[in-house]
Amino acid sequence: MASTGKRKRDATAAAAALAPAVAEPGPVLSEGMLQFKKAVQELKNKAQTKITALTGLADLHYAECEQVAQILTEEIAGAVTSRIQPLVSVMDSVLKKVGKDYRQHLAARLPACMQAVYSRTEAIMHDWLGKMLELSWRKHDLLPLDVLDMLDAILTGQPLPAPPAVAPPQDPRQTA
Repeated sequence: MASTGKRKRDATAAAAALAPAVAEPGPVLSEGMLQFKKAVQELKNKAQTKITALTGLADLHYAECEQVAQILTEEIAGAVTSRIQPLVSVMDSVLKKVGKDYRQHLAARLPACMQAVYSRTEAIMHDWLGKMLELSWRKHDLLPLDVLDMLDAILTGQPLPAPPAVAPPQDPRQTA
């Protein structure tokens, strides 16, 4: 599709214009990660231009996708209710448009993030998140099936599925 390249260029240009470099000290986060974190913290509504710009920033900083996933999930987990939908919409956009490595890192962090959100939000938010899970993440196979099932259990208030049992290692001297 020819339009995909144009949208990607537009997203990258919008991302560059969204947040100027941040001059905060921080040995853990690079300048690009500080820029992404500031832009995420400034997101207050579901304005498509801002979501597209944040997706572009995530794409621009693909080499640091683990940190991007951490910043995004921590922000979602601690956000006031009115900011959860815009932040989850950014995450959905990143899952769909940026790449496989993001899926891996977000899949590892999403269950704890959604537990935090579920525990402090009302039924209307639970319903919206359930629709996002079914109509986007599950429909488009954006996350591994076990993670989707875990998220479904969290968002419906069910007990989490038990992890697979692992047999303890045997002493080789006892098997002879």
